[in-house]
Amino acid sequence: MRVTIKDVSRASGVSIKTVSRVLNKERYVGAETRARVEAAVAELNFRPSMAARSLAGKRSFQIALICDNPSPYYVYEMQSGIRDRCALDGVRMIAQPYDRNSPTLLDDIENLVEATHVDGLILTPPVSDYPAVLELLAKRGVRFVRVSPGSAVALAPSTFIDNEAAAAAMTAHLLGLGHRRIGFIAGHPSYATSGQRMRGYAKALGKEGISLDPVLVREGSYDFASGAAAAEELLALDPPPTAIFASSDDMAAGALTAAHRR
Repeated sequence: MRVTIKDVSRASGVSIKTVSRVLNKERYVGAETRARVEAAVAELNFRPSMAARSLAGKRSFQIALICDNPSPYYVYEMQSGIRDRCALDGVRMIAQPYDRNSPTLLDDIENLVEATHVDGLILTPPVSDYPAVLELLAKRGVRFVRVSPGSAVALAPSTFIDNEAAAAAMTAHLLGLGHRRIGFIAGHPSYATSGQRMRGYAKALGKEGISLDPVLVREGSYDFASGAAAAEELLALDPPPTAIFASSDDMAAGALTAAHRR
């Protein structure tokens, strides 16, 4: 027999409304009462209905992850982390891949919002830097979080690292090992992180009095194949670089494979 919210209410000795507040993680519920309800939920193995929770309030308890990234590992790790956090809060994650070059991108995102009534979106690069997408969501009053934005960081909550400083540190490490001819595989220019990492690379070289040599720079697409192709070109130079800095894990794996072929 399916356990209902009424059973949890009866077992914990509080009203259905209070149980609902605890399940929805609302404030103004005493710690002792919250603990009693949570204990009843665990003991009865109660699983609240997502549809019922949505009907009871203005939330859908769903968030959408908007991704356009050629790296399967990056997307998998991103999805796993978001899914785990959502599970803790009783929220469903919808992963929606999009093509950044699609002429219907704005319509597709708008249709997603209308069809699912998501409570918010997580925008990954390069979509997190598309002004038209940001304007659309702001105009519709849809909450969103940006991952690795390259501009207007204060526009919405964001999560990012200092890519320029990180790239400078990576380059400084190679310089510290004695390398002076360092190849660099940049990411696609539509990603703000590509320019940031390129600046870090150039800055670290400059500190050692080394000018950036365009011959040692190749553009990739943040995927394995482009990393391998770029490394093949760099290693074919005369003289070749003594080290290669690939600005993503997937491109680094491709570069390593290309090096092993020689």
